[in-house]
Amino acid sequence: RRYLLDTTGNPKLVGELYSQSCRTYLAEAMVWSWLDPDGPSALLRRVEGHRSAALRDFWSHEGIHRLVTDRELSRVSDLLRMWLLDRVPEIAAAAKGWVGFSTAITNLPANLFLARELRRLDPELFIVMGGPEVTNRNTLELLTSFPYVDAAIPAPAYQPLATLVSDVSSARARPLPPCVWRRNLAGEIEYDDTHCWVGMDSLPPADWRGIDFRRYATGFLMVDTPEAMARWYPTIPLHTSQGCSYNACDFCYNVALYPRFDVQSPDRVDGEIRHQIQQTGSHGFFFTDFELNASPSRLTEICRRIRNLPDEIRFYCWLRLDKIDFALLQAMYGAGVRQVFIGVEAVDDDLLRLMRKGYDAKFAIKKLQELDRFCQEFPDLRYEYNLITNNPGETLASVRNTLAQLAEHQHLFYHRVAAVVEFMLHEGTFAFQALEPLAIGCNEPLLPPGARLRSYRHVFPAHDDATREERMEIWSAIRVFAQHHV
Repeated sequence: RRYLLDTTGNPKLVGELYSQSCRTYLAEAMVWSWLDPDGPSALLRRVEGHRSAALRDFWSHEGIHRLVTDRELSRVSDLLRMWLLDRVPEIAAAAKGWVGFSTAITNLPANLFLARELRRLDPELFIVMGGPEVTNRNTLELLTSFPYVDAAIPAPAYQPLATLVSDVSSARARPLPPCVWRRNLAGEIEYDDTHCWVGMDSLPPADWRGIDFRRYATGFLMVDTPEAMARWYPTIPLHTSQGCSYNACDFCYNVALYPRFDVQSPDRVDGEIRHQIQQTGSHGFFFTDFELNASPSRLTEICRRIRNLPDEIRFYCWLRLDKIDFALLQAMYGAGVRQVFIGVEAVDDDLLRLMRKGYDAKFAIKKLQELDRFCQEFPDLRYEYNLITNNPGETLASVRNTLAQLAEHQHLFYHRVAAVVEFMLHEGTFAFQALEPLAIGCNEPLLPPGARLRSYRHVFPAHDDATREERMEIWSAIRVFAQHHV
């Protein structure tokens, strides 16, 4: 991102490709086109000729035609591709026999592009895919479709990966560690389905040596002076739990990624924080747990441990709305929390029921009011949340009621809604199970010829087009008001 900003002089377009508030579908399509022998024109033809009108409409809305009509986008695409190609020899030189890619939804095509180029440069390099979006549901397809990938390891991957590459010269032939998918010397794909689980407490502290955190933007936006903020940077990630204790929201793909919930003990969390302060010198942290307050008693104890540290820390975290209360907020604030993001998603009874959130709108507003009262007393604590639009089954009445809630409780929404995001159907969610017969994978026309890989996100035909325009108009007004774009 920094390279493109310096090179193109086009911050608007670079911001489009590297947005922090929405999915960058066009950027992903751009990178998928690098893997197609015939480039973006062939990718565009597949999209425009796809059988699904819903998918064609989706990609039209995302501006897929710009891959061939927008000269500036083509220039940025070429610059980014060449920049990545220049990194390939550097990665290969430092690889010591193997390279691993941590794979999320948005970087999958870039990872595959780099893996392909690394294989061309060094045919003997052992290439492994892992990360949150590599699961037992897609590893076979991944290895079958992309022959330059040697192995794929779904979570929990720590011990299997360490075992597999402990002697990289035999990684293609040694006995297969549990939970590893691998292409063997004969080109056959094999898998050891032995049950594999690594408890969170057994993991060693994260090792961030060699990572230049100055190259990464942070979402930590404390209200503080520049001099004081220097103590809290770089912001060190901490992941002290895996999965979700509730695991029932209709739209959420965490249920597919992490079907089992596991946490680190307060002792383990305390040790990690102390280790990172000693190793990095920073006192700023980002808890990346999906719900840090899954157990309020555990979080209260963690906060007590933090207050006993020799020096203050500051941290940012994600919270569940239904487990917020004044006492917990006091404990967290005393321990150093200064920014929280909350999964709210809706403030209408029908939408909350459809989303299977487990509570009603009255309860959601009550919790937001409690949070607002706390922040009036401690104004340097920032909080934000999101709302989901166009949820399956959404009605005009529900959207109007959401607008009525905003009108009645303006202070709870104004400058508090970080994003008003349109519902996206993720493979493996409860919503997907209901809509699967109608679902079309977003990546289906983007894959290079011969590749078959299930999409993480899907579109489906709209059920109620008659009110969609009016619903989207109301949501747009909510977005403008809440995000202070007036």
